[in-house]
Amino acid sequence: MNKTTNVKLNHALQNSDAYIKQLASMPDSKLSKHLDLFRQQMQMAYEQKNYQAYELLVEYERQVFMARLNKFDSMNDNDSKAKRGRYKQVSKYQSTKSHAR
Repeated sequence: MNKTTNVKLNHALQNSDAYIKQLASMPDSKLSKHLDLFRQQMQMAYEQKNYQAYELLVEYERQVFMARLNKFDSMNDNDSKAKRGRYKQVSKYQSTKSHAR
C-alpha cells in the first residue's frame, strides 16, 4: 500500500467518529457534492487499479453516509429510529430464499 494512502486510511479510521460529527454539521448539499466527487474518484481509482486509493475513498464515502444518517436522525429524532428499524428487517424474498435451502 502506498505509504501516504496507508497513513490517510489509518487516520480516517482512527478519527472516524470525530469526522462524522464534523461532517454532520455541514449542509446536506455539500455532503451530496462530496459523495459525487468520491464516486468519481473511486471510479478512476478502480480503473487505474489503485485499490488502496479506492479503499480510502470507500471509507470517506462511508463517513459521509453516516453523517447524513446522523443528521437525518437528529432532525427527525422520534420518527427516524422507527423508520431505520424497518430497514433492518429481513425482506420476504430473503426469508423465503433462506428457507428453501
